[in-house]
Amino acid sequence: MKHTKGKWFPRKCTDGEIDIASHLSETMESPSIAIVQPVSSMLARVGGGTTEANARLIASAPDMLEALLQINNLELDDSFGDHKIALLDWAKKVGKIARTAIAKAEGK
Repeated sequence: MKHTKGKWFPRKCTDGEIDIASHLSETMESPSIAIVQPVSSMLARVGGGTTEANARLIASAPDMLEALLQINNLELDDSFGDHKIALLDWAKKVGKIARTAIAKAEGK
């Protein structure tokens, strides 16, 4: 499964919704990926909802996936000396966490 490439960004709509779009420029011509709706219209009016936080989280998904892919591809070398065994154990745990998140993001 492939996701829409490019930078994702939130755009405020007129009714309290936030549109997530992807394009090289942040114009209204950019295609929509998702729409984040307020939990309730009352919360949207008073600004107390989580709509903007949810939109930022969704928009950051490609960046988070890229970070996890980079973590997953890190290599350990011999420069860690006596700490190499402990670091290797830690790195395996981090790698497992990254691979699990990558698999979920890729629909596996």
